[in-house]
Amino acid sequence: MNSAQSIIALPVFNCRIQVLIFGDLLRQQVIGNVLGQAFTFRKGELHFPLSGNSEFSELVFAFQPPLPFFNLNRQAARPRERVNLLNNCTGLTITGVMYHTHDRMILMRLADDKYFLILQLYGINGNVLLFDAEHHLIDSFRKVKNSPQIAWEDFRLERKTELNWTTFLESCQVQAGLSLSQFLNQGEMGVYSKTFIAECTYHLNCSERTPIATLDLFSRRKLFDLLQNLFAASRNPQYFIYTGQPPRLTFLPLVSLGSIVPLTLGDYSTAVGTFVSQYRHWYTTERKKSEMLRKIEWQRFTLTRKIQKQQKELKNIGTAERYRQWGDLIMANLSLLKRGLSSVTLPSLAMDKSEPITISMNPRLSPVENAEKFYERARRITQSRNQLEKSISTNQVRLQQLGQLQEQVIHSSDQEALEQSAKILLNKASTGKDTKGEHLPYFHFQSDGWDILVGKSARDNDILTLQLARPADYWFHAQNITGSHVLVRNPHKAGLPHAIIVKAAAIAAYYSKARNSKLVPVIYTQKKYVSKPRQSAPGAVAVKFEKVIFVEPWNPNNQENSD
Repeated sequence: MNSAQSIIALPVFNCRIQVLIFGDLLRQQVIGNVLGQAFTFRKGELHFPLSGNSEFSELVFAFQPPLPFFNLNRQAARPRERVNLLNNCTGLTITGVMYHTHDRMILMRLADDKYFLILQLYGINGNVLLFDAEHHLIDSFRKVKNSPQIAWEDFRLERKTELNWTTFLESCQVQAGLSLSQFLNQGEMGVYSKTFIAECTYHLNCSERTPIATLDLFSRRKLFDLLQNLFAASRNPQYFIYTGQPPRLTFLPLVSLGSIVPLTLGDYSTAVGTFVSQYRHWYTTERKKSEMLRKIEWQRFTLTRKIQKQQKELKNIGTAERYRQWGDLIMANLSLLKRGLSSVTLPSLAMDKSEPITISMNPRLSPVENAEKFYERARRITQSRNQLEKSISTNQVRLQQLGQLQEQVIHSSDQEALEQSAKILLNKASTGKDTKGEHLPYFHFQSDGWDILVGKSARDNDILTLQLARPADYWFHAQNITGSHVLVRNPHKAGLPHAIIVKAAAIAAYYSKARNSKLVPVIYTQKKYVSKPRQSAPGAVAVKFEKVIFVEPWNPNNQENSD
C-alpha cells in the first residue's frame, strides 16, 4: 500500500493528536471571545458560556465515564438548576491559546495574561485549572489537594506537524526493548489510542506486543509514514463515525474495517455532538442488555437446578404398580383374610409367576381397608409422577425459551426490541428475591456503569464465583479475612478503571469481618484464576496472580441503589 494512502484512526477523547485538533479549533474560534459564568449541572461536566464574534455559544468539558469529551457547542445549555464555578474567569477575554509540547494540555490566556486556564484533557481524569499571573493555582473545576507542577516553558504558540526520519530511527534504537503500543504511547507525540494502534498493527501485519527491535527498516518506514500522515491530516481533518460495538469516531477512514461505510462530517462540533449522542445510545442499550442478561442468567441457573431436583425426585419416587398389585391380591383373596393380620403371603396373580408375594398389612385395618390404602398410595404416586413429568417438560420448554431470549438480547441493538424482550422477563429482581420468591445469591450494585455483585453467604459465594462468574470478570476478597466474594462484571473483557478497583475493594472490605478496621488489604484477580479445591469448605477458593490493594471499608448501601 502506498504510504500516501495510509489511513489512520483518530483516538476518542484521550489522545494528544485530538487535543491538538481541539487546540486548533480554539485558536480559530474563541480568541477574542468573553467567558461567561462557568457552571455545572451534571457530574463531571463543565460549561463555559461564550460571547463575542464566534459562532459557538459555549465551551464544554465532560470528564465523566463512560465517554469523556470536549466540544464547542453552537447552542448553550440552559439548565434549571446549576452550580456556578471558577468565578474569577467571568467576564474575561480569551487573548491566546497555547499547546503543550508533549502533554495533553492546552493553555488559554485570559485578559492579556492576567489569568491562565490550563485544560488537562486526560479523559475521565481530566481537569480545568485556573492560575493567576504569577502562576499560582487559585481555583479548579475538580478540587486538587496540592498545586500541580506545571512546566510553563513547555507551552508553545505553534505545534509540531511532522516528524523527522532520523530522529524517529534514533528513537526506535533507544527504545528497541519496548513493544509497539509502548513505543507509540511513550514517543514524542503520545498518547495514541487503541484504535490507532490496532490500525498500525493491521498495516504492519503484527501485534501491539511486537517489540520495536524486531521491525525491519521497511516496517519502521511504514510506521513513520503512518505517523507523519496522522500529523498532516490533523491540520485539516474530516470526521468519520463508524456505527458498531461500540461506535467509533476517526478523522480518516479505517482500512481495518474493510467495506463498512462511515458517516462523514467536516465539522468538528457536529461530529463530536453526533458521535456522543450515538455512543450514549449504544451505552444505554448495552447497560439494559447487561441487566437483562443478568436476570436471564439467574433464571436459567435456578430453572436448571429445579429440573435436576425434579428429575432426581422422579427417579426416587418409585412406581405405582407394586401397590396396585398388592391391592388386587388382597381383594382376590378376601375370603382367606381377616382383620388383625400384620402380613400375609399370597400367590401371584400373574400367569407366568409361581412365587408367592408377601405383603405387610396394618393389623388395625380390615383387609378391604388395607387394599384401599394400597390403591390410594398407587394413585398418589401416579399423580405425583404425572405432575413431575409435566412440570419437567414445562420447565425444559421455559429453559429453551430463555436460551432463545438470551440470544435475542445478545444480538439486539434495537432499543425498542429490547424493551419488548424485557416484557418476557416475568421475574423482576428487586430486593434479593424475584417475584416468585426465589433467592438470589448476591447483592447487586452499580458504579459508573459497572455491575458489582456481592455474595450473601459462604454457599452463595461458591455459586457466584464458580457458576455465575465469567472468566474475564474481576474477583475481590479481603485478604486472609472471612468475607464475601465480590465480582465486577467485565462484559467487554477490558481492564478495570482504577476508581472501580478501589470501589470494589472497599465493598469487599466492608462485607468482611474487618469492616470496622481503618485500612483493609484486599486481593483481586480475574475469575479465570480462581478455583475451588476439592473437599474444601463452602466459600473457600484458591487464587493465582492476585494483586493487593489497601482500602478503607465502604458501605455501598449508603450512596448507591442496589438490587
